[in-house]
Amino acid sequence: MHRSVSNYSHKMILEMRRYNYVTPTNYLELVTGYIKLLEEKRKELSEQANKLRNGLSKIDDTRNKVEVMSIELEEAKVKVAEFQKQCEEYLVIIVQQKREADEQQKVGLVQRR
Repeated sequence: MHRSVSNYSHKMILEMRRYNYVTPTNYLELVTGYIKLLEEKRKELSEQANKLRNGLSKIDDTRNKVEVMSIELEEAKVKVAEFQKQCEEYLVIIVQQKREADEQQKVGLVQRR
């Protein structure tokens, strides 16, 4: 790294006639800055990976819950169908009993007169 900076400094002298001095202190500051930047980026990446893991975990939990709810829904549909059938049967019986009650009421009214 230090050599490449020296090469660019030499190139700068030739092209722009500007001097750029690279000392070990400057190089160490560059390395220190690079290390700080690397730590920051690693932290950011770690946080993003954790967010992604949490999101995937939530999606997986939701998928599992949906599967369970789908099974429960199918069972509930079967029960509802059974209850509907029973209700229809009871409705037929109720209508039949109402007709009988109406007929008995008519017969009772005729007999009272």
